[in-house]
Amino acid sequence: MHRTVWLLALLILLAPGCRTAPQVEAPDPSPAVLSSPSGEAVLSSPSGEAVLVAVPPSRRMQRLSLQEYHQHKHLLAEQEAVRRALGQVFPDWSPDQVEQAIPEILAFHHLVFHRTLRHDLEKNHAVARRVEGLLRELASRHEVPFLPVWGIVSWENSGGSSKVSWADAAGLGQMTWGAVEQAHAFAAQEAARLRAQADRLRAEGDSQAESRARELEARARTLDVAERHAQMAKDMGVKDERMVVEANLEDTILFFKYLLWAYGEREDLAISAYHNGVQNNDDILVDFLRRRGEGVRVPGADRSDFIQALSRHDVTWLDLWRDRRSRQMLNGQRTVYGELTVAANSHLALGDESDLYPWKILASLAALLEGPEYTARMAARYRDRWELVEVRGLPEPASFRDFEILAEQGHLVRWTGPIRDLGVAGKAPKGTRGETFSYYVTPEMAGYLADLTIRLRQATGHPKVALPIARLSGAWALAPPYKACPSGDNATHLRGVAVDLVPDELSPVHARALEDLVRSDFVMDRVYLRRAAGNWHLVLNPRWGDDYLAIWQTRSKSWR
Repeated sequence: MHRTVWLLALLILLAPGCRTAPQVEAPDPSPAVLSSPSGEAVLSSPSGEAVLVAVPPSRRMQRLSLQEYHQHKHLLAEQEAVRRALGQVFPDWSPDQVEQAIPEILAFHHLVFHRTLRHDLEKNHAVARRVEGLLRELASRHEVPFLPVWGIVSWENSGGSSKVSWADAAGLGQMTWGAVEQAHAFAAQEAARLRAQADRLRAEGDSQAESRARELEARARTLDVAERHAQMAKDMGVKDERMVVEANLEDTILFFKYLLWAYGEREDLAISAYHNGVQNNDDILVDFLRRRGEGVRVPGADRSDFIQALSRHDVTWLDLWRDRRSRQMLNGQRTVYGELTVAANSHLALGDESDLYPWKILASLAALLEGPEYTARMAARYRDRWELVEVRGLPEPASFRDFEILAEQGHLVRWTGPIRDLGVAGKAPKGTRGETFSYYVTPEMAGYLADLTIRLRQATGHPKVALPIARLSGAWALAPPYKACPSGDNATHLRGVAVDLVPDELSPVHARALEDLVRSDFVMDRVYLRRAAGNWHLVLNPRWGDDYLAIWQTRSKSWR
């Protein structure tokens, strides 16, 4: 039976012709600009819903910069969901801060909504909704803002209460034992502080003070969690209290309360520290503050000077994200002490998308607040590979005539820079349109290739090293007998925003330099990267198109 199914699937794959991809919502940034191979454009209505309309062939291929495309490619529903969530979590943020944060969150919607074997946001959200009442009650009990913690739980729970990560983080809040111990220690410290206040009130000897003292004692008892959680685990017959839903959620709440205390009640920095750890966050923040003239030290038990420095500069997560050095420290390009990361100090560098964590939490929370139908809609929207999703609305030539039109309108240009040609034109005969158009890309992609070439030469000290390119547009595949399908890698190449590099064709030293540069571009969100069988498939992020367009406009003349 299994063999029969396998053979049937193989026959389908080998069958001639292209399969039509399912229609996906993809709003058109400008009417009659973006098109599907069938000649339909997907436009966005004022509500953000996708509407299919016919577009005359003569208007299908109008010039559109990548950055213009990016500015309009997200549904209005996505933008408004994020805007509403930010307003609820950070009511003190200025309108400018909110508008700065929205595109950062949208940029990583694929990571949030795309289903994988280990991640399904719809399942996560179903669990988060089941525990909403309990979590809300615990947040109220311990005077902790509910929404940030609900967002954390909605992202971390992995669809169940018994999941344990490779880092031994467990339960709905993915708490490590270190985090549990810190939560318990902070709760005990707060309980002791409340009881000391109660004792001082009782010393006053009046009835009003006694009443207040009893209230403080009651609050202190709610913080006696260590023994209570141990008893919960015993009653359930489990050794690990993190497997007890109520205990895990209460520890998550208390740990977040500790993080709020550590950062002067700044929710965004607390969210970051939930993932990165306080010590790592402190090192990055101290580095940031020192570069702004503060003589602050890495805080110890007394964090008052550190918190005052944060307050003086009104430091937000946005500030760290937009500061190149801080972001490199967050994404592992630099260690938490600010040194460039190499093999010898890599153990001091963060990883696991630490720079993206707050954005993922906020995106998950925004969807959670919108409801299950919205989350399902976004999961469908982002079901394809990341690089395909991000460029699917760009013009895609289906014939050599389309290439001619796009070239005439300036949407595609011929790459005239240096190249180590590894078969860019395929088997197309020299001088044919298949050969010629195989070297065409968007001006923005040409600018990126120019920039990467310049940086590679600077990094290696070799003035003539060239990029080892195996494929640009892949236009040769439009001619018989190939007739490429407009899907997969073909879809990104034909749109002129992709390049295939083969670093092994360079010397080991030059290949390592190229790898470092490309990895930096990837973690800084400049390109999408996929590696397979020695090939690096790079797709330019349209968001930064204008930066590379300017480079091409400068370099193209010197390379012609």
